[in-house]
Amino acid sequence: ADLAAVAACLGIAWRRGSVEARDFLAAWCLPMAVLAFIHIVDVDDSLWGGGSKVMVLLAATWQALWLSASATRRLSQLRIERDRARAAEAFARVSAPAELRPALTSSAQRALDALAEGGLAALANVIESAVPTADREKAADVIVRMLSGAFWELWQQSRAQDGLARLEPNEARQQFAQRALNAYSDTKLFAAPFLVTMTDFQEIKASVFQVTRSPGQTVVYVGCLLLTLGIFAMFYVRESRVWVWHDEQGQAHRLLMAASSPRQSLDFDRDFEDLTQAFTDIPKEST
Repeated sequence: ADLAAVAACLGIAWRRGSVEARDFLAAWCLPMAVLAFIHIVDVDDSLWGGGSKVMVLLAATWQALWLSASATRRLSQLRIERDRARAAEAFARVSAPAELRPALTSSAQRALDALAEGGLAALANVIESAVPTADREKAADVIVRMLSGAFWELWQQSRAQDGLARLEPNEARQQFAQRALNAYSDTKLFAAPFLVTMTDFQEIKASVFQVTRSPGQTVVYVGCLLLTLGIFAMFYVRESRVWVWHDEQGQAHRLLMAASSPRQSLDFDRDFEDLTQAFTDIPKEST
């Protein structure tokens, strides 16, 4: 019962987003399942005579590998958090007097954390939830400038780790840092598991000469010419339709006529009247 309660608590914590609960469950679920299995089923004669021992050994190996991988991921995350804290501290050191540095460091670190979690959109959500509507524009301007400065220090810190000299800020470098900040924020919109960066570029110029022969070019040109003539003919040749219905009722005959044209014009009306008159002038003997 106690074990089930612990498992239930860990499952709830996992569903709420606890990474530690997930790693703990993943590390212990297989060993506990193996222990329960070998107590219910006799497997001593399987697996070359060491069934239960081999299964426990495999479960322990799985547990060690999973804990090692989770510790490596956690260590990497802690290093990233340390780098953000150092960048925020460096920004506060060059931007504020000594008595204001702790508060500015905390604010810059929270801005970097929000940027790392969801980009500028997450930072905007924080501003909307914590700042009154009347002060949001001013607060957003201050936070963006603070974030840009902290991001600059983070870049210089990364250069120092690569053995590169610190850069002096100028307009071109500030623009590059701002574009890099926007690009990093946009990657959060796609939830990509990795970030592709270009480390080298070599321009290769080449001249390409292409010689082609088309045996059917004459047919193609003739078809294009006919198509062009057809398009021009559409503007001058009128399409019209005429329907004539002969109704015979005993000795009497009656003709009903109708016509249509996609372009109504006076010429069409005149032609229809002429055709109607022509049918009217037909002698009754000929009908």
